Amino acid sequence: MKAREYFDTYIDRIIAEAGTEKEQSGALYELLRGFMTEVKEITKARHVQTDRAAMAILRELNQKWNALCNICVKVKGYSVLNRDGFKAFVTKEIPETKDKW
Repeated sequence: MKAREYFDTYIDRIIAEAGTEKEQSGALYELLRGFMTEVKEITKARHVQTDRAAMAILRELNQKWNALCNICVKVKGYSVLNRDGFKAFVTKEIPETKDKW
């Protein structure tokens, strides 16, 4: 999925949920899940077998995340997502990646 498609699908829902008790759940979780699913699909399609190749995919998806942030700023005037947020998420979930970015 392209960054614009993620924007069209999730950003309005994320904005609606921001500041509520359910902050950082629902649409944001689905967005991250979509990115992680994309990581799996690309890994399988490219027959990735090395850490270096896997990190290249993660960097590529982080660039897409940043493009999503840029689209959000252009359209909404602000971004509800943090720049390099995907990188932060992956680093938190997989600490071994911290020094490989």
